[in-house]
Amino acid sequence: MVKKRGWPYRVFRLLLRSVLWFLAAIALYLLTALVLMYLPSNSDYEPATEGVPLYLISNGVHLDLCIPRSALDADLAEQLLPYGSGSELVSFGWGDKGFFLHTPRWEDLKFSTAFKSLFVPTETAMHLTFYEEPPSWSKVSMVLLREVELEKLNAFLKEGFGTDASGSIQPINCCEYPGTGNVFFEGSGAYHLFQTCNTWSNAAVKSAGLKTAVWTPFDTGTLRYYP
Repeated sequence: MVKKRGWPYRVFRLLLRSVLWFLAAIALYLLTALVLMYLPSNSDYEPATEGVPLYLISNGVHLDLCIPRSALDADLAEQLLPYGSGSELVSFGWGDKGFFLHTPRWEDLKFSTAFKSLFVPTETAMHLTFYEEPPSWSKVSMVLLREVELEKLNAFLKEGFGTDASGSIQPINCCEYPGTGNVFFEGSGAYHLFQTCNTWSNAAVKSAGLKTAVWTPFDTGTLRYYP
């Protein structure tokens, strides 16, 4: 006669299965990211020998896109006139609103913020940083944009902002990161495991017609094409 297992054993098996499924899902996610970051989009792209510089700026985790203020879409440039006065470059980073606003330094990161940003669709924000020149404290790659590529990139950047009924971008008056000239705006869309800050940056590069990863949640997925 088979001895019937008690409820502690059944609970243990359920927890074990849940953990194994969770680990399997993470492994599948990472494997998919690894494969897709090595599959290039716009594989027929030929680098330009002259044009407007696009700087890919990474802090080791997060990838921003930076272009000259003079190269901005005219409407966006006008709306950004009150910000970053005198700066030559404007850097764009899209991501989880809570993460941006409450994590000015990595040591400020809370488990609850990280967990929510990854596993729960959340509101987004656009983080703009203003520079006189590309920052020396970050990894910076540069690629030249043709006019048509710049137009496509500008269109993608504008779509990353949340706007009001009149089409105006909406600043978030909340905070500043130490040591940098920056400002936050409401973002468009939701942030989740499959639409992260780096998938957005990679999609921006892809939308401009440049060679990059098919999809990647990591900055290295884009930077490997522009070392």
